Amino acid sequence: IGMHLHLSGGSFTVFCFLVSSLISMGAGAPIAALLAVVPIFYPAGVLMGADPAILTGARLSGIFFGDALSPSSQVIQHDPVTNKGADLLRVMKQRLPYLLIAGILSAVLFYALGTSGSAQNPELLASMCNPKGLWMLLPILLLLIICFKTSDLFVGVTYAIVAGIIVGIATGLFRFSDLISIQYETQELHGILFDGLSGVVDIIISTILLYGLIAIAVEGGMMEKCCNYLTSRKALQHVGGAEAMISLGVGIVNILLAGCVLPSILMFKDIADTIGKKAGISPERRSILLTAMTTNITAIIPINSAFVMGAVTVINQLAANHAYLPVVTPFQIFLSSYYCLLLTLICGIWVVLGAGREGEHKYSMTYHHAKE
Repeated sequence: IGMHLHLSGGSFTVFCFLVSSLISMGAGAPIAALLAVVPIFYPAGVLMGADPAILTGARLSGIFFGDALSPSSQVIQHDPVTNKGADLLRVMKQRLPYLLIAGILSAVLFYALGTSGSAQNPELLASMCNPKGLWMLLPILLLLIICFKTSDLFVGVTYAIVAGIIVGIATGLFRFSDLISIQYETQELHGILFDGLSGVVDIIISTILLYGLIAIAVEGGMMEKCCNYLTSRKALQHVGGAEAMISLGVGIVNILLAGCVLPSILMFKDIADTIGKKAGISPERRSILLTAMTTNITAIIPINSAFVMGAVTVINQLAANHAYLPVVTPFQIFLSSYYCLLLTLICGIWVVLGAGREGEHKYSMTYHHAKE
């Protein structure tokens, strides 16, 4: 698509930002999207004259932007009166204007600053193009439709995986042997299914251990004591102070957990629930705060971010096999992830200036009246 549209430099960087967003919307997890888009777009972007660092920042920005827009990657807080979860569509509707502002401004910066001016290699570019790969956008589209209709990630992912296998085989992108194969020399199973599972074993194990850690903290009373201490502070009994505490708390947890969005939210969501309920913050606004604060600057701290370090690792592997590819540093990626930097500013405006808080007073009055 990039070649046929004659994209290069900054325009191709914006293209990568948008397509990374689309892939992330279907991935359900930002880290999975990262591992998918870096090997695809980095070599092509460098050959098409994009600045390597800004190109990488555009992909990280696109991953978090798409994840924020995705119905398959939402965090739900609960209403203190009815105990029902936040309304998914209402959450997306409330934060959509702010996300679009950050996304549009990011695209402008990527376009203006994303050109390196290096020479292109049309022959090498042409050899990398395979238009059949566009068929695999259909399973992503199916996943999004199902998640919007059912609000159920597992149903959407299940159907999308089956659809992806069918589309891939029907279009000749892979064969049945690519799904499951046996390497007789080592007696190992390989293929899309087994390699896909083995590629996320670390994430699965870390998630299991994290749930165990959370259960110990809850059953041991630590979480309750933390919540009681925080909610007893006079400043945190007001909406502004409670929002600041939720934002700061989940941000610190996210930094300590290497920017891994879902584990950080799982660790802090109960505290946010308790603080938010007592301060009268709606579950929709609490959900927005949690997701926004874990996908802004706290996710791309260059010294320990799993996303930044993951991108650097993949790029170094690509550069080792292809001499024409340059390497980038974690700090370059950090400074080039414009969406995350802009989202941090928006989060500050949300909390400090109380943007979008107009309906919270009415919700707080309703909550305290029901409580009485």
